[in-house]
Amino acid sequence: MKKTILALAALALVGCAKEAARTEVVEPAPVATGRVVTITAAIDPVTKTAYDEEGKFAWVAGDKIGVMVFNEETDTQVEFVADADGAITTFTGVVPEGYKIGNYASYPFEDHSSYISNDLVWSKSSSEEYGWRIWGSTAPDQENPLSCTPLLGTLNEDGQSFSFKTATGIVKFTVVNVPMDVTGVGLNVPEGSNVNGWYDVSETGYLSMAHAVEPWTDKWIWSSPTELNSTMEFYFFLPVGKLLAGTTFSLVGTDLSFEFKKDVEVVRNAITKIAPITLEPAPVYTLDDVLGTYDMTVEYGYSFVERAGLLVLEESDDPSKGNIMITKFAGISGKQYGTFDGETHLLTFDCDDIFGDNPYYDNTFVDESGLDTRIFPYLALDFYSDTVIDPQFEVLEPGKIQAVADMCGFRACTEQSWLEDSHNGSWPWTICYTSLIATWHVEEPGSTGEDMGDPVDVDPWTE
Repeated sequence: MKKTILALAALALVGCAKEAARTEVVEPAPVATGRVVTITAAIDPVTKTAYDEEGKFAWVAGDKIGVMVFNEETDTQVEFVADADGAITTFTGVVPEGYKIGNYASYPFEDHSSYISNDLVWSKSSSEEYGWRIWGSTAPDQENPLSCTPLLGTLNEDGQSFSFKTATGIVKFTVVNVPMDVTGVGLNVPEGSNVNGWYDVSETGYLSMAHAVEPWTDKWIWSSPTELNSTMEFYFFLPVGKLLAGTTFSLVGTDLSFEFKKDVEVVRNAITKIAPITLEPAPVYTLDDVLGTYDMTVEYGYSFVERAGLLVLEESDDPSKGNIMITKFAGISGKQYGTFDGETHLLTFDCDDIFGDNPYYDNTFVDESGLDTRIFPYLALDFYSDTVIDPQFEVLEPGKIQAVADMCGFRACTEQSWLEDSHNGSWPWTICYTSLIATWHVEEPGSTGEDMGDPVDVDPWTE
């Protein structure tokens, strides 16, 4: 096979992007049975200066770019892979026989078979037109989100080198005290603006809202906090243009949404920093906020008995098994160890534990299949959501907790049925709830006697 050397002047970052509710499939490149081609990529110093304070701009071994190739019938992209780290390095790929190197190359070029993709690729829109595609859904590297910055390389006049430049603008949002239930963020723009889709770069050399082939008005970043009350930064890679007043930025997983009151310019090769959004910090609870005796408010499922009673949480008497324990559930005494995390607000117990003795063991009861429940001497805490899960409660506020499961309660069992037979036990459940909220029990005050009536004045000394 013939080996060809091409010189590339390229920028450097690393790759990331999303699409809600639709799947885009890029036509596959021709089978790699051609000549090996090695190209050299160098960092564009102008672009590096523009972004140096915000991220890392150097090729990393394994980085992939998509180089356009063509023959008399079709255009497509071929994957080239960086051979080493550095501001200047070589990329190697296989160009199919009969194809020539085209006018463009793009980065990132990783995984564009899913509706979530960080890539910039040459692809066909649903209207059968071709354009440079950025996805509506992205999943960036949380440690280095700018590694997803789209780059577009253009073939120089010498026909043997490319120059890579930033293909989009970058808009940065910062959120302080991100709620733990956030799974991502969304950007939705009014008609007249657009933020993802297919774009024609023939006149600009970069993606522009004004040169959309088929645009969309929503874009998403899928990223979740790893710590309570953390500060997160979200970088949207957007076609150059204007985010119109009325654009909304939302936190997925919550009902929080924030609206632009004025237009915002999206500038190529620059980061536009949106004023930070600061939310109220979530509380951090302590054991004092959860220990105590609770009244249970429940809705019943298919139960042998309908019983609520008290729930008691105590500090663990064996720290090796956890920092908390249940010593009473539905008014029935037993013991189950668990862990309380004040940051996540969760109390979690082990589904493989057996809570205690079954007080109904000596009762005569035969279920619908004819099975005598007297063969089940123990009770196990059963929390069920599609399958048996670890019993878990969420702290709603000090002295108020909620079961986290579709159903929860007690299953009568033997050690073997619960521990060795996929958490099996009696049917129906001994006690089954479809919802459970518990609040601290308040003792009713004792009698303080009868209130005195008004004084009666009597003068027996006079008539």
